[in-house]
Amino acid sequence: MSENHRAALQQLNASIEADAHNLLTRFQRSMLHQLLAQPEQALADVQIALELEPHHPEVLNLRGTIYLDLKLPSKALADFQQASQHAPQYATAFFNWGSTLQSLGQLEDAIACFDQALAIEPQFVQALSNKGTALHALNRPNDALACYDQALMYSPDLPDVQWNKALSLLTLGDFKQGWPLYEYRWQTQGFMPRTLPSTRWLGETRLQGKRIHIYAEQGLGDTIQFLRYLRPLAQTGAIITLEVHSSLLSLAQKIPRIAQVIALGERPPACDVHCALMSLPLALGLHSPISATELGAALQASSHHLALWNNRLGAKTKPRIGLVMHGNLRNEKDALRSIAAPLWLKHLPPEFDYVLLHEHLSSSQREHFETRENFHYFGDHITSFEDTAALCQLMDVVVSVDTSVAHLSASLGRPTWLVLPHAPDWRWQLERTDSPWYASMRLFRQTQATQWTEALQSIAHELSRFLLLGDKI
Repeated sequence: MSENHRAALQQLNASIEADAHNLLTRFQRSMLHQLLAQPEQALADVQIALELEPHHPEVLNLRGTIYLDLKLPSKALADFQQASQHAPQYATAFFNWGSTLQSLGQLEDAIACFDQALAIEPQFVQALSNKGTALHALNRPNDALACYDQALMYSPDLPDVQWNKALSLLTLGDFKQGWPLYEYRWQTQGFMPRTLPSTRWLGETRLQGKRIHIYAEQGLGDTIQFLRYLRPLAQTGAIITLEVHSSLLSLAQKIPRIAQVIALGERPPACDVHCALMSLPLALGLHSPISATELGAALQASSHHLALWNNRLGAKTKPRIGLVMHGNLRNEKDALRSIAAPLWLKHLPPEFDYVLLHEHLSSSQREHFETRENFHYFGDHITSFEDTAALCQLMDVVVSVDTSVAHLSASLGRPTWLVLPHAPDWRWQLERTDSPWYASMRLFRQTQATQWTEALQSIAHELSRFLLLGDKI
């Protein structure tokens, strides 16, 4: 606690000791406790303030924000709703109401609240921004862009809005406008630019003969997807060092014309310039996705790994389908992209052999497959992406939710069927059934949020058609 905060708290304590029923000092001390990340104390004060004046809109709004701090969104919603009812011109209450609904996935209702706030206060920049993200999540990127542009007209220096605008542009396939704005990620929460002694490079200077350090910055799938840009970078004559996740080291070391590959966190060698991997399209002036064919040729599994997995899989008696049911369970968005095992089992045709391409499955997950002879789980035998690459190459098709395995399989040129949530990541764009990033990939999309049945039925139909008609997968 800073000296200023300590002094303010002491002054408020003294005021409340002198008059315990003063609404303003209770309100102010509650706000200070909230600022100091003391939600229980903040709640105690705001409760007393509401006993003094039960319908005070600003006090109700404050209690709503404290309930959010305490992870009690339903109580917060009730307070924001009450505050807006008692003060119909209170834009902040409508905004907080909408933001809470948005966090709960109630996007249409959230937008209605943002519209109420904006009707009261047309230049409410944060309401415009949140309305934009809600519209984007409803697969309405053009409408989202209109909100972002309006917000930026009122307040141009808003990194979060510029970043969200980039995501909507990239979703629409507008890479020329999207890549420059994608750099605003470094000014948003969750992204930390590297501090290196060399100069950051975004295409300003020629690289012939210069040493450049490229580092992975996001997830495994992002890294695999963007490794393709090392080829045009090498064509500039640069001497490249590459820093990737330790689990990708063995694959990355196969990429031609890379001087050195190190694991994330290792001390980089001395270089003239550096660049984040996902900034390479901008730095290289490439405004549309480039082919991953050459990368795929480099990433092919070794003959040793192929022979090892051929032996483990045994004689092939049925078409083989590689299956990835969920991603990293620690990812905050995993619940939106992952599909429960019983739902897969309900829809997958029995005439195939299914190989679970997971390094780890919980005992409860494994129970679903243990009695099914056509499902195979190798667990601890999958120790690296070299193993995963070999398995992908031995499958007739890989069916996956949005994970790094899908990126690897498609980079290898294997038929890859990706099952996507209703509001997918920007790279998969909207509506299309193919991908501009991977020639061998097909996209199967949710038509309604949280509902996987139709997408899984489409996959089952396509698998059955392949079996009956001998069509190429």
